[in-house]
Amino acid sequence: MDQNRDEIKEYLDAHYIGAVESCWHMYEFSMHAESPLVYCLPVHLEDEQTVYFNAEDDINEVLERGGSRITCLTAWFEANRKYEAARTVTYQNAPRAWVYNDKKKEWGPRQHGPPAVGRMWFVSPSQGERFDLRMLLTVVKCPTSFPSLRTVDGIVHNTFKQVCIASSKVRIHFEGP
Repeated sequence: MDQNRDEIKEYLDAHYIGAVESCWHMYEFSMHAESPLVYCLPVHLEDEQTVYFNAEDDINEVLERGGSRITCLTAWFEANRKYEAARTVTYQNAPRAWVYNDKKKEWGPRQHGPPAVGRMWFVSPSQGERFDLRMLLTVVKCPTSFPSLRTVDGIVHNTFKQVCIASSKVRIHFEGP
């Protein structure tokens, strides 16, 4: 194998853009379609949302930031309190008729455009409570908070696993202790 071989230069030298593709680039047409829009929906336990900060930030200021407490999921709980129409869909199906405004940190009814698809973050079964929460979010409509999500037939359960077992909506086979 030749040590002096520059594969990147070889690729660039061999790369060819024809007349049609060059015009497409010049007029700034999109090269491929991305439809439908896919929302990545976070799944986190209460007060365990992801918080972003820089190494030089004061940790107390980071913890006091109000924006880090409101997430897409907690904003969905608020939308269920605020809008009656929001109570008819599950969290994963919310983007079909609702739009999350990241700057305002709130959900609102979709006014125009094609419906989007919601994809919740992957959660491994080994993550226990978070996995159970994700399972509940696929079937439960109208949760207004984490405690309301843990409520079945007027009984507030301590864990999401207990809710999954008590609920007739979710059938999960649990293995292990």
